[in-house]
Amino acid sequence: MINKSHLFLRNEQGTSLYFDRTRGRDDSEENKNEIEKNYRYQKDKLYESYVEFERSRSLRHERRSSRIAGLSHYDLISIDFLKMVGDQLAREIERKYGLAAVNFSNFNQTVLFAITEEERFEQNFKRQIEAYYAEQENIVPDECKTITTIHQFEYLDSKEIRNGMSSSYYSKDMVVQLIDDNLLIQKTYADIKNRMFEFLSSRQIEIKELTSRLFQIDSIDEKTLDELLDNYDIIQQVQGLRHLLIRPDESGNPQLCDGLCLSLVPNAPTIGIIDTGIEAVSSLRPILADDGIDIVSPAAPNPYHVEVDHGTTVASLASFGDDFFNNPNSNLTADAKVFSIKVQAMEEGQTNLSGIQTAIRKAYTDYGIRIFNLSMTAGCKNYNSDISAYAYVLDKLAYELDILVFISAGNLDKQDIEQIELERRGPNTDGFIQDFLKYPHHFYDPFIKIEDSPVHVCECTNISEPAESMNNITVGALADNLRDGNDYTDLSLGKEYPAYYSRKYYVDYNQQINNTGFKKNQKNSHLFKPDIVMPGGDLLNSNSKMQVLGLNNGCLAYVFGSGTSYAAPLAANIAAKIVRIYPGLRMQTVKALIINSANELDNRYLLPLIDTLRDD
Repeated sequence: MINKSHLFLRNEQGTSLYFDRTRGRDDSEENKNEIEKNYRYQKDKLYESYVEFERSRSLRHERRSSRIAGLSHYDLISIDFLKMVGDQLAREIERKYGLAAVNFSNFNQTVLFAITEEERFEQNFKRQIEAYYAEQENIVPDECKTITTIHQFEYLDSKEIRNGMSSSYYSKDMVVQLIDDNLLIQKTYADIKNRMFEFLSSRQIEIKELTSRLFQIDSIDEKTLDELLDNYDIIQQVQGLRHLLIRPDESGNPQLCDGLCLSLVPNAPTIGIIDTGIEAVSSLRPILADDGIDIVSPAAPNPYHVEVDHGTTVASLASFGDDFFNNPNSNLTADAKVFSIKVQAMEEGQTNLSGIQTAIRKAYTDYGIRIFNLSMTAGCKNYNSDISAYAYVLDKLAYELDILVFISAGNLDKQDIEQIELERRGPNTDGFIQDFLKYPHHFYDPFIKIEDSPVHVCECTNISEPAESMNNITVGALADNLRDGNDYTDLSLGKEYPAYYSRKYYVDYNQQINNTGFKKNQKNSHLFKPDIVMPGGDLLNSNSKMQVLGLNNGCLAYVFGSGTSYAAPLAANIAAKIVRIYPGLRMQTVKALIINSANELDNRYLLPLIDTLRDD
């Protein structure tokens, strides 16, 4: 057997492949310069950001109320970087541009800044943007080196603070998140916060402070909300709630709790969530199993406390299914309880395959669990490679125990996709490469080699281990975000089609094995993965993502995300509904029912790709 001592996992709103941009090519200085010379796309992107920033800032200044006398103001700018921002770069930006970091997100690659020194910002940041844009595409002025680390930026106005919450999706109850009180703004921050609370109190709006940066307000009308967001510049984000409540936890501490009325259907089965653990917030307790398994800290197990919210989101989708999206009322029906199997603490870590195997056996033997969800996958598979040890173990467990594991197909990494987009839009990118990088051509073109397209080859869209498991169900993602009245997608052609980031099957009969083609008796047209696709949202824009339950400062909150990680538990929920009504069915029968009752995708979106391959 092939020695696989460990597998490394990466999860981004799901789990994804680490992107090696060299792809094994010769990264000589000559090739490096050849790739890096043309900055025109970035220059244009930054200048577009600059123009839009000025427009948005001017509009916000106009909307500020003259009736609120003596109130301090800040302008907030959100910057997307091409690299992680550490302390050194943050200090450099503060020194050069008069920008104080007040929030980090996107794995420290998106930073929200308050403009604290207007003169430095005008003379350095804006002037350098203009200078960088004015130079030829292959020239970077020495003073603009820091600017080249930026992908794009935007002014944080009231619309962005609302985070896509339109009038058609208005909620009178919401959570307000504040920026960090950076030392450079601490004094005025405190003053703005006090004035803001006075404003809300004067309008008889109750304030329920959860943490120093997070509070809930109830029954605010939209006009008052507009006035709040337009004038008090320490607000980073508001999120509408479905009657959220503050309820003390067992220690008596305040905890943000989703006040939806949860009801569990009679005889609800339990789904094992193999993930980062589930946070035992008050509102989820009716659906949480009494016990759990923690292989991360077996000496002091705590499967219902988490460092990241991935497992909590997955668990809620597995329990509620599409009722979470389709039910506009305050009552949600849970089809299943969830049992936490904590196999990883953070979004990146080492696979303890033995521990996972033992945990699944224990969950089945001691608790009778037959349905499991695994939304954490490893690296993508090479074409026609052997079944991984991970998939083999899961196949064996499914066969021996009569269980069914729903496995996410894996995602293309967001950073990889952004790099692909940069290349596709580049002015010097050949037309046939631009076509290849478009959806759906990026899924498959074996004639494009790494020398032709250094940022992407179609093998990188193959499913991730252990999604090749044959006895279990592999779930890919549609671009559908299940948000009422919002059919927006960004990279995919429509919500009814597979998402750009979702992965495809890794067996390719057009490839050669040992320099020979596949024989007819070696091919199996019925063998295919993923088995089904479920909604998972699109990737790059919040309007195209799904709105799901996540955590904010340890409290339950509504967040936007996407990925096959979300598609898999929606499928597991269907299995729970079947098993509840027909508990005597074998799990392979349940698998067959789900696959054979699925609708076939309209494959017209693939016709341009098929025509291209025929021409080649």
